[in-house]
Amino acid sequence: MKPDYSLDDLRLFWLVARSGSYKKASQESGVPLSTLSRRISVLEDALTVRLLERNAHRVTLTESGEEYLDRCGPLFDELNDITHQLYSAKQSAKGKLHVAAPINLAQQWFVSLLSRFMLQYPQIDIELTISNKNIDLIENHVDLAIRVGEMTTPDWIVRHLTDIPFCLCMSTAMATNSAVSLSHPQTLIHYPVVVSKPVQHWRLIHSVTQEEFNFDVAAKARFKVDDLHTAMNAVLAGIGIGLFPVTMVAPYIAAGKLQIVLPEWQGRKRPVYLLYRDRVNMPHRLRLLIDFILEQIPAEIHYRGQSC
Repeated sequence: MKPDYSLDDLRLFWLVARSGSYKKASQESGVPLSTLSRRISVLEDALTVRLLERNAHRVTLTESGEEYLDRCGPLFDELNDITHQLYSAKQSAKGKLHVAAPINLAQQWFVSLLSRFMLQYPQIDIELTISNKNIDLIENHVDLAIRVGEMTTPDWIVRHLTDIPFCLCMSTAMATNSAVSLSHPQTLIHYPVVVSKPVQHWRLIHSVTQEEFNFDVAAKARFKVDDLHTAMNAVLAGIGIGLFPVTMVAPYIAAGKLQIVLPEWQGRKRPVYLLYRDRVNMPHRLRLLIDFILEQIPAEIHYRGQSC
């Protein structure tokens, strides 16, 4: 015989047996007294045994009821403990968060921000994955991600943080020794270029006229690499011209190591987004991190007033 009973009804039996009262079990479960009594009867019919003896004053377990409670009671106790632990973890400022970010942004400002966050919340741990590839967020159990470029991630909340300005640079030594004058992006064809993969084209915009020009760097590149810092080091060494975020090259420009190329032309700004799964079932620790990032963005990623 295969008993056909509801686990919900079994839990109601556990509540009645534990409290010794239908009234108390009704108050604890929120199930009306009449419904509770009926569902216990349905459970007894499904099991073909009587579990409880009822009278006007109290509820008593039958021998079968005591045996059943001894076996199922610890299971519901454990489930209750797990439920309370999960709820407590969700509501408290502790636990682990898995975060993903591009390499450059992580090095420029995000690791510093996360460090300050962890100092403020010492019971929250961070596992950070840094990669220029858009890893599968669900497969890698990512709670929050920073991404650059247009987003096509379904079922995730996407919040725009800022836009990254880009400018063209070459080493000062290379500029000093250059025999070709750069007057328009078309003249870039006379120079070697350094490319940060997977970029194929430089989309340049004139700051005054808003004229646009697409330069095919994939065909012209002398050096390609999938890390922006390595690309910048190659430009510093005089390998060629590169297109970089303003915040990355500004210190080298100030130090006289890099020089702006075609200052009236800038690379098209790239948007930066914050991604997370949902708002409804968000752990408190994730809400704290999101709020912290949004509060810190003006100081961290608005590029400190630097411009090309």
